[in-house]
Amino acid sequence: ASEWWSVTQTYCRSTAVMCMIGYIIGLGDRHLDNLLVEFTTGQVVHVDYNVCFEKGKSLRVPERVPFRMTQNIEAALGFTGVEGLFHISCEDILKILRRGRETLLTLLEAFVYDPLIDWTQSEEAAFPLAFRANTDMGARQTRKEMEWEVAEGMLITKLAESESQWHKNRENLCAALIALEKYLCDIASVSEYLLTFQDKIVKLDKEISILSEAINAPNHPLITTQDRLSEQSRLSAE
Repeated sequence: ASEWWSVTQTYCRSTAVMCMIGYIIGLGDRHLDNLLVEFTTGQVVHVDYNVCFEKGKSLRVPERVPFRMTQNIEAALGFTGVEGLFHISCEDILKILRRGRETLLTLLEAFVYDPLIDWTQSEEAAFPLAFRANTDMGARQTRKEMEWEVAEGMLITKLAESESQWHKNRENLCAALIALEKYLCDIASVSEYLLTFQDKIVKLDKEISILSEAINAPNHPLITTQDRLSEQSRLSAE
């Protein structure tokens, strides 16, 4: 029982991985000859990636489903079917792919400039349809327009990824500006306080200059002040 449970769990996760990756790259032609299963572990491996980037929609019988999920595949998922571990694994895989979308787009960008002949829709529309969301499948696009779409998509992706860092930098900058404003106010207060002391220092310098001059001159008025007061008092008394 434990071995069956382990194989079933591995099969669910492996199937979810291949289904989500196949959906992202537009993988088609998923008949049973292209699905390999390791029965001892439950691992699922897909082969033959010739029908890729939504080429299956242009076949004689168009493939309109996002990935293959027949009764046989669903029955092997266990009693919960697609609503159990398979559903949870698909959500987790898409979250991981979304976090690494920049790397994924960088890897797939090579097919824009050098697509395989089997993946081209025409001489001009060689861009994988998996990256043409919200566009008419019958519309023809030049290579320059497709390159512009890729560059625009990558720019939007990078801006979205850096948005949180920009918000964080804005918050840090606002906090630094508030602290700087406080420091400037403190400096202004200290400057005003120092200006009052500067006037006192100028006055004291003048007094020190007068005292130094009086010390060096014996007949300075400050030195003879006491004698003159005494003389004045004596004259007043007479």
